[in-house]
This record gives sequence, C-alpha cells and structure tokens, in this order.
Amino acid sequence: MSKNRMISNELMMALIKYHVLDMKDNEEINNLIISELEEKLSKMSRHEDYTKWHPQKKRGKSTDRNILTPLECTGTLDGSNSLQHK
Repeated sequence: MSKNRMISNELMMALIKYHVLDMKDNEEINNLIISELEEKLSKMSRHEDYTKWHPQKKRGKSTDRNILTPLECTGTLDGSNSLQHK
C-alpha cells in the first residue's frame, strides 16, 4: 500500500540540484540528501512500529460512543430537585 509522504523543502532542493542540475559531485548536497533520507526512513519506521502496536479504531459514526443519558432536572418550590430520564 503506497501512501503520500512529505519531504522538507531543503531535501527537495538538494534532490533537484543532484538530478536536474547534475551536481552529483557536490559533497555537501550528497551528505544532505543521505542524512535527510535516513532521518525520513527512521521516522517512517518508528511510525509503522507505533501503529503496529497501537492500532487506531475505525473512524466514523458509532452509536455506542455516548455513555451519558439525557436527564431532565426540575426544581420545586421547597428547594428539592428531581432528576428524571427523558
């Protein structure tokens, strides 16, 4: 399953310089690309590990989410209150 992944502007510019402008001999660009891609891979791996051990519940309407029931509170002249289920 393929998902969209975002990369930093800095990495994007370094990749453009490397591939489009043919700056393959520039050590600074090469090191930046390697370090940024390693960091991205590490983040993706940590995220996959997290979602593997902490699965998310399906989103959507669920009727069993509300644990509260509606109550009607009425006051009386003697100061006592009454709670009744609606």
